Amino acid sequence: YESHARDGDLQASIYIKTTVFRWVITALAPAIVTPFADTASNADKSLLDGVRAIFIAEIWRVPLLAILDIIGNFRRHFLGPRAPDQRRMNLHFQGARYNLGERYTEMTKILFYTFFYAVL
Repeated sequence: YESHARDGDLQASIYIKTTVFRWVITALAPAIVTPFADTASNADKSLLDGVRAIFIAEIWRVPLLAILDIIGNFRRHFLGPRAPDQRRMNLHFQGARYNLGERYTEMTKILFYTFFYAVL
């Protein structure tokens, strides 16, 4: 664990680390792994098909999971009514926690992915 004086410093640290990791995994790794001859070919396993699949998955995954909020719904509709007292039940009805660094990372990942593969 890291020690940060302010929460903004913690969020900036989370943002930088996760952004670099997600940029490498999402955009750079497929470009490195795919042979240059298959970059813009019409083959099934070309880079263009992989980019399309990753782009569609990234556009739909985060908003869909945020809307569904599976764990939050489970806590509110299953665990909350079965809590032994009011205090514990109120704990199950709290909103979802999120990191600002995570939110910005998701947004910049899509933006970087778009600009990186814009020439295709």
